[in-house]
Amino acid sequence: MPRFADVGGEKQLPFPKGRETCPCCGGLLIAECGQINTHHWAQESRDDCDAWSESICPWHLWWQGLVRPKFVEVVRGAHRADIVGNGWVVIELQHYSISAEDVPAREAFYCDMVWLFDATQRFAYMKSGERAFFSLGQFKHPDLGKKPVFLDFGFDVVQVDCFSHGVTMVSSFGVVYSRKWFAEAFLADVRQPGSNLGERFTPELRAAYPWDKKSPVWKLKHPTR
Repeated sequence: MPRFADVGGEKQLPFPKGRETCPCCGGLLIAECGQINTHHWAQESRDDCDAWSESICPWHLWWQGLVRPKFVEVVRGAHRADIVGNGWVVIELQHYSISAEDVPAREAFYCDMVWLFDATQRFAYMKSGERAFFSLGQFKHPDLGKKPVFLDFGFDVVQVDCFSHGVTMVSSFGVVYSRKWFAEAFLADVRQPGSNLGERFTPELRAAYPWDKKSPVWKLKHPTR
């Protein structure tokens, strides 16, 4: 569901009783400003015109809040790119499950893109120096892509080197970066003035520290070579 409508050629967030134009298909959008779901625009006569659209969650809002509205939900043909960053590379934010068919389809459509998957509440990882070892658990299909894949743990961002299902807990591995590094590497040219790259994302309805019941990171005594 879209966050922005087209108002005189400018992007507009939903407001009570709002009725505006969809920037993707040109249809009528009606503002949904309830107290439960994130405020958004809804198509008047049908489901979302973008077949790849998904519900907006606080994690989406956190990342999209780092960049100027011009670079959020950028229309590309029949689809809206979540974020367009430095050099017009598409950052595809993925919080919910994705089908095996959609992964290669999105990569073929956007071409110059990277994936950023929400790993803040899904699985823990083992950290060893600059490397991290993790398991995908029930989070399926990010291993089907050919484009760079990053996992956002809410404090670290891991760039995946290799996916594997050989060992239950530490089957896949990658390089550990900070969220600030990711934001500067991909969003430096499109940043929203005053946005705080150093903030820690807090999942909805959770304590300030997202891993309040168990630590997400196990550190090995000796770093990998």
